[in-house]
Amino acid sequence: MYAAGMALLQMVGLSEKAMNYPDELSDGQKQRIAIARTLAMDPEIILFDEPTSALDPTIVDEVQSVIRELTKTGKTMMIVTHEMKFARAICNRVFYMDGGGIYEDGTPEQVFDNPKRENTRRFVRRLKVLELNIESRGYDFLGMAAEIRQYCDKNQISPKLFNRIRFVFEELVQQMLLPKLESPHIQAVIEYSEADGQAMMTVRYNGEPYDVLEHGDDLSRAMLKGNTKDITYDAAAFDDFTNCLTLVFTEKQ
Repeated sequence: MYAAGMALLQMVGLSEKAMNYPDELSDGQKQRIAIARTLAMDPEIILFDEPTSALDPTIVDEVQSVIRELTKTGKTMMIVTHEMKFARAICNRVFYMDGGGIYEDGTPEQVFDNPKRENTRRFVRRLKVLELNIESRGYDFLGMAAEIRQYCDKNQISPKLFNRIRFVFEELVQQMLLPKLESPHIQAVIEYSEADGQAMMTVRYNGEPYDVLEHGDDLSRAMLKGNTKDITYDAAAFDDFTNCLTLVFTEKQ
């Protein structure tokens, strides 16, 4: 038993701590000891529930390194984690949980690079989302502008990026869509990615197919193109909408 215990301590890199008391160990070392204790029972499946959540960032790597080594033993492990880089590096199957159940699952490449569902995409890209809806010509223009500002301030979006988003939203809605739509039904969803500092605005609207890039006036089109990195139009139906415009913003464009 002693030899087996020492072998497990060696596996988690703590053989030199065999004679130490628990209060002489760091939080990271205690977590590694807990892993060794679990391995002593030789389980078929090991469950990890946020194994690094309460640890100082400087010692998270200690625990993650031990778990990475465990993957080489052939043990089946189920890990609950919000550490996306860790999950991607260590797992061969990923389950994204949402609404109390499995929302999407697949290989790391499928879930992280090509998620099929909207909430998965927003989570893995760490997107901050603002949804705006316009149902009449007399919508609260100033209130909506304030919402955009508050959203940008809350998510520490730079003033330059905020001004581009606000300007494009106002030009698109006020000058290009409202004059065209008899009974406006417009939804604008702004997404900001903490991962790459990029913002995207998806604007869906009703009515006959109407591509502002093709039929809008020259000045408005030039203003949109000058303040975005990329713009695409799709005339496919989406819920109650018949038009979809996607605009991408970056600080360096």
